[in-house]
Amino acid sequence: MTPILFERLLSALRITYAVTDAGFRIVEVGGASSPYLCADHLGMAIGDILPELTGYETFLASIAEGRASQLELPWINRDMGDAQTVYLRVSLQAYPSETTTHGLFLTLEDVTSQGVAQQQVTHSRNQLRLLRDELAQRNWALEAANVELQHLDDLKSQFIEVAAHELRTPLTTLSGFLEMLLEELPGPLTAEQARYLGVMDESARRLQAIVDELLEM
Repeated sequence: MTPILFERLLSALRITYAVTDAGFRIVEVGGASSPYLCADHLGMAIGDILPELTGYETFLASIAEGRASQLELPWINRDMGDAQTVYLRVSLQAYPSETTTHGLFLTLEDVTSQGVAQQQVTHSRNQLRLLRDELAQRNWALEAANVELQHLDDLKSQFIEVAAHELRTPLTTLSGFLEMLLEELPGPLTAEQARYLGVMDESARRLQAIVDELLEM
């Protein structure tokens, strides 16, 4: 591949490259045009251009000397203003040559589209996680409410059973005495007395039916 085609390919792929000397200062820049790595940076230390490399000095020396293969920083971001962010992928490898001893070959790729997509995926995952947590909390609250409702239902059933039993005993006695009176066992009744006792007996029977229904629930 000719140098011209190589440069065009790098431009199409939005990849910029640079070569450093043994002191990790930029001595050559090529590839796609980028404000983050260009001819203006010639002579500058790569750590001044990419602050993210701070702390990697020893490892970079190992790469330049062939004791380590490469260093890759997959997601470096730069704020462009107006809520726009550029994402860059940086890779550094050894670049030995006749003129550059123990230098580095650095590539900088504009991966903004992938970075934005990754951010959207991360945001969606976070939203999904929040929704899942909220759903779990609501399920827990629903289960707690169901337990409480079951407890209240049990208490209601116990109350009805006790109340019904407590009513049945006096009702049985009352119904027995009303039956005796209506059969005039203690003595004859006047028509008005019989009518009153009949009303009482009918009410007692209705109440007894209600008590029986409660006990059968």
